[in-house]
Amino acid sequence: MAQNTSAIQGFGAYRDKVNIELFNDIISFVMATPAESITATVNSLNHRHLWYSRSDNDNIQERYGLRYLGELLERYEDKAVEDFIAQVDAKVKQDFRNLASAPA
Repeated sequence: MAQNTSAIQGFGAYRDKVNIELFNDIISFVMATPAESITATVNSLNHRHLWYSRSDNDNIQERYGLRYLGELLERYEDKAVEDFIAQVDAKVKQDFRNLASAPA
């Protein structure tokens, strides 16, 4: 794998935080996906998913403020955890209210 060593040296601080091999593998995978496979996938999505509508990916980073592949999944995960905590918090508060108002 050819690498721009001067660029990599400049980002040495990220070496422990970023899985560069995985990043490059994902890029290679996406770039190697044949157009026929993409077309078949889009056609399948059109038939199987009610809300799917193909969109222009040129400005997806700007539109959603994404900085890298996978950030959307991280945001969903964060939101799911926040929602879960909020539900547990509401349940605990309700349980305390019920205990406080229960006859002795």
